[in-house]
Amino acid sequence: MTDIEMPLPGKPKVVIVDDHVGVAESLAAALRDHTRDISTISSLPALRAALQRAGGKGGAVDIVFLDMAVGSDNALEWLPGLVRSFPAVRFIVWTGYCEFSLMEAGLSAGARGYLVKSAPISEVRIAMEEVALGKVYRNRSVRRVAPSRTPATSRRLPGVDRLVRPTHRQREILLLLRDGATMSEAAEALNLHERTIEYHLGALRKKLGGVTTLGMMRWFEEFLALEEG
Repeated sequence: MTDIEMPLPGKPKVVIVDDHVGVAESLAAALRDHTRDISTISSLPALRAALQRAGGKGGAVDIVFLDMAVGSDNALEWLPGLVRSFPAVRFIVWTGYCEFSLMEAGLSAGARGYLVKSAPISEVRIAMEEVALGKVYRNRSVRRVAPSRTPATSRRLPGVDRLVRPTHRQREILLLLRDGATMSEAAEALNLHERTIEYHLGALRKKLGGVTTLGMMRWFEEFLALEEG
């Protein structure tokens, strides 16, 4: 039995790799109480450097949430080399692609888990716990179906009959959060009370079918991409 098949002795040290800062920070905030340390990185070269430096203060990295597309890099191409170089690190592919073939490719490349970004935080925590125990985690919503070859998007979310559009104020708030601002910092930048910020975001989450903050941030990234396209 290899090290990654053995249970970790305590809470894991986690790194999240995603070039969308707001999405990464939202996930980090949701998982922080379930880790001994958590940080975010926005590129694959920076991840390799961080893993090479790890092992000093705070201990080695245990689990990495790895976005499949980080900038112009394809994480599946990097994964075999990362697994060889850092065999004690447990990688979880964390992506917008809900395709069985990609999940199998990621697991075959050495990942210990595969999660679609639309998964609820409760499932993300379960996946992290399972991987920490030495198990392999497959996202519950990924089934063996013909691949669509397009990422899982929010053009039409469950329960929404038309393309949801953020209001001007919601857009302002989401842009600040995407760039790494906290709720209080966004409120200060817009000269609003933090409760007003929460009201605007709550209204948008409701329109999106009750998604989590993380799901809303991912939807916003896809909404902006659709607008630009």
